[in-house]
Amino acid sequence: MAATQKTREQFIELRAENISFDKIAKQLKVSKSTLITWAKLYELDIQNLRAITHEALNQRYKASQEHRLGTVGTAITTITGAKQTVVPS
Repeated sequence: MAATQKTREQFIELRAENISFDKIAKQLKVSKSTLITWAKLYELDIQNLRAITHEALNQRYKASQEHRLGTVGTAITTITGAKQTVVPS
């Protein structure tokens, strides 16, 4: 049975997630030797998808980190402001 374009795309996505050939073979019902051939054939696509996924995770982490820093900064400002009003000059 010939593999469809959708099956190849699923393979690329799964390999980009570092899923093993054995697991992919079972899931897609494609022989391991075919998957190894595809890995060579679609190596650039797999690497590009990994890079895109990695960049997206970095962006989410950065946004989360910026939010936490903003929250800490607000808390520090609030504490500092409270101390300035309590402590006589």
